[in-house]
Amino acid sequence: MTNVKSFIISPHPDDELIACYSILNWSKNNFIDLTCVYLFGNEERQIEAVNCSNKFKFNVIFCNNIQSVINSIQNSIVFIPSISDINIEHKWVNKYFFTKLSKSNTLISYSYQNLFDERNNLFSIDINLKSKVNAIKNIYKSQYIDLESKGILNQLTKYEEFRIE
Repeated sequence: MTNVKSFIISPHPDDELIACYSILNWSKNNFIDLTCVYLFGNEERQIEAVNCSNKFKFNVIFCNNIQSVINSIQNSIVFIPSISDINIEHKWVNKYFFTKLSKSNTLISYSYQNLFDERNNLFSIDINLKSKVNAIKNIYKSQYIDLESKGILNQLTKYEEFRIE
């Protein structure tokens, strides 16, 4: 069986963990060739992203040249933010990468704003959501307080009873 390369396009360090936690766990446990491409983020968040990659065993690209990233992604599975995301940068990333990658790759949209969005049924609801929140707390310390104050972490844990076993 050919090993298909997979990519997560993450506008900001922490988006990959918030929205694609199950994908990270699954790829680590199944030795999948996964690379996360980070488009924005300061030095502190880049260090946290490297810590996340060490924990979940994926490769990291901090995007300095978007065209070289586009050129390197061919015949792959690519996870991109949802066009319905409320974050304007996430929408921009969806539109840009959908346009550039849809002809030669399989694109899967992800969203963390709405846990019951059908795009997330296989990847978010079927996990232990408390483990996901703990991973965010331990890896992305610079973002934890902000996520907690916006209620995102409460949204994740309040649906724990609905997860698929």
